[in-house]
Amino acid sequence: MFEPTLTNVISLAVVSVLVCVTFVLIVLRSRGKDRRISNRFEVNCEVEFTANGIHYRGMTQDLSLNGLSIKTEHQLGPATMLDIVIGLPGNKTSKLKGQVVRTIQGGVGVKIIENNSDYMRYYKHLQKMG
Repeated sequence: MFEPTLTNVISLAVVSVLVCVTFVLIVLRSRGKDRRISNRFEVNCEVEFTANGIHYRGMTQDLSLNGLSIKTEHQLGPATMLDIVIGLPGNKTSKLKGQVVRTIQGGVGVKIIENNSDYMRYYKHLQKMG
């Protein structure tokens, strides 16, 4: 039969503490990480969007392959569907469909439901520029 010694008890306690500290560090580290699938770029583009038949204007704060933040003073609730026209360099525009996923003071976070080739080209250009 196993008889615990002071050395065995101390060793077990040290290992247990190290496992707990490691777990806490992993959890804390993962909380601060950005969970986005694609890179986000801080870009200011003019935006016109329609929600519930009402037309609005704003500016992008940032954008990614899957979403964008729009600076606007208009309050739009989560799950609001948007038809978006974003102004791109070279007097081009891109029509997107999106859904509000979060409302923040001075703007909204939008998940892109549909994009197009002009938006994709612009996003790839931003990736190259780094």
